Amino acid sequence: MKKVLVFFLVFIGAASVCCADDCSMPVLVSAPDTNTVHTASGTVESVSIADSLKGLRSEIVIGEASGRRHVLIVKATTTIYDPVWKPIGLEILHKNDSVKVKYITTGEGLAEALSIKKLQQ
Repeated sequence: MKKVLVFFLVFIGAASVCCADDCSMPVLVSAPDTNTVHTASGTVESVSIADSLKGLRSEIVIGEASGRRHVLIVKATTTIYDPVWKPIGLEILHKNDSVKVKYITTGEGLAEALSIKKLQQ
């Protein structure tokens, strides 16, 4: 009786392996990033640092010489540099600092800063 039970279990195990490819999960390939990287240069009009208690996220407002304003979201992955390419924090940027920003526009229409470089004054 034990031999029959062992044979039955081996048979069920082999049958499940043979049918496994029918139940396999498809491999999903992520779509390539189609966001275009834009560049803006100008002066800092305001900087707001994230405050989770108030539900605020980090943002920077850049004013170009042409009068156009850019409101950009600053994420944790945004790189911020000083004029000699040393990493700095967002709190180092102040009003009227000259900056160059590379950003993308998200699917929701928000401008997300990829990198911010403080320029010489």
